[in-house]
Amino acid sequence: MSKNTKLSIIFLLVFSIGFVLSTGFLYYALFNPIGMVYHTTILIDPGHGGDDVGAIGYDGSYEKDINLEISKKIGDMISKMDPSIKVLYTREEDTITWSEEENLQKRVQSASSLKADYFISIHCSSSQNTDAKGFSFHIRNTDAISDRVARKASDTLKTFRWSSSQGIGYSTDQSLSIVDNLEIPAILFEMGFITNQKECSRLQKWYNQQLIAYAIANAYVDTIKDLKKAN
Repeated sequence: MSKNTKLSIIFLLVFSIGFVLSTGFLYYALFNPIGMVYHTTILIDPGHGGDDVGAIGYDGSYEKDINLEISKKIGDMISKMDPSIKVLYTREEDTITWSEEENLQKRVQSASSLKADYFISIHCSSSQNTDAKGFSFHIRNTDAISDRVARKASDTLKTFRWSSSQGIGYSTDQSLSIVDNLEIPAILFEMGFITNQKECSRLQKWYNQQLIAYAIANAYVDTIKDLKKAN
């Protein structure tokens, strides 16, 4: 596939995403003119922040900044696709209100205090092997809803040819307190390897951020809609 063809596909996808978002928001505004009624709350956790920069990218960029940018795009897309879903964040800027020792505990506690129904923590991977690449999802092995969201998002990312998939990791294989200590559906999403030169650069391009955000947002909105119909 030529470079021009790839660019055409990307811009077509971005245009399609914009159309879907604007249509969804307009539909809700027309048929819900009185006010907003939230039925579901999603808590988005941009990993790291403040003095905790996270992994350092191939070009010297900080993971915390990429996490925050894409987290906000995910939240914005969810709100536009389905305004009845309330979107909250553990942080909305480059600050955190807790110490490094309290970091994971406070993020987990936020889900309870904010009465979240779903939780997703956004991260970039890193490795001493600069050839390592790909995205991955990490969930509790008993969390069927998050498994469903992760598979939907993964399929979309593959369609967009975002990167190779490293699959879904379960807590039985690797313990992760950020999801293990939550009772609600919870995901830790590793978007790509910031230590890979090509992937680091791609993670910072606005259209790739839009594609990643769309994949996650659409997976949650579709899953929540299906669960509502089932009930």
